[in-house]
Amino acid sequence: MLFEREGAEVSLGPTLRKLVTAAKFNPSLPYLSFLCINFDAPVVQEAASWFLDAVFLNYNSSYLERMLEQMLDEGDSREVTRFLRAVDVRIDGFRVERAPEWRGQRVFVRHEMGGKAYELRLSEESAGTQKLMGLAAYLMTALERGGTVVVDELDAKLHPKLLRYVILLFKDLEVNKSGAQLIFSSQDVSTMRNDVFRRDEIWFAARGEGEASQLWSLADIHEANGNLVSKNAAFDKQYLSGRYGADPYLTRIEEWD
Repeated sequence: MLFEREGAEVSLGPTLRKLVTAAKFNPSLPYLSFLCINFDAPVVQEAASWFLDAVFLNYNSSYLERMLEQMLDEGDSREVTRFLRAVDVRIDGFRVERAPEWRGQRVFVRHEMGGKAYELRLSEESAGTQKLMGLAAYLMTALERGGTVVVDELDAKLHPKLLRYVILLFKDLEVNKSGAQLIFSSQDVSTMRNDVFRRDEIWFAARGEGEASQLWSLADIHEANGNLVSKNAAFDKQYLSGRYGADPYLTRIEEWD
């Protein structure tokens, strides 16, 4: 551990205790940014590089189309196609067309049916297929070369079984030989199971005081008897029963005006 921060309080790990001298710290600044600005040390730069090298993805149709255009320009068409076929999305390739009046490029998806070939604009594919196409190259690149992929709302537009498939790709050492990491947020609890995740891999977020988000790990939650949640527990069922917190606060609307 390099450091642990709770609000304005920072606890340093042994490595940083030897390095960090008394320096004024602005609590509004991320502590890692503070370290990078004030201390030129390999351990600090290595931690910062992890964030700089990570790929952060957010689901947005136009953004994913631009993302896919870039990947196809870099020659990853075969990788994208291979991944999509593995998840039963039947396509036969892509074509990127450029025209000045478009102010950029358009991606066309090739299909074959009944011995005939035809194309659709990427925007004409289903939302789930569009998302998979945009994610595919980044996921495949991470699995082959290593690295970290961070995805907001990974479950959006994806079938629960497909979501599970993507997660398990990263947990399969035969596939993920380079130690790639997948970090994502999700509203889907069907994958919150002990045969998919360890307790320390599941984190919860909820609004705290002042509307600030609070995070905690399933590995730190204690049962009523004082014991930690069992590694064999039904995480999804216990979460839905309210035992882990991070529940939305729902109230009944008494009157409609």
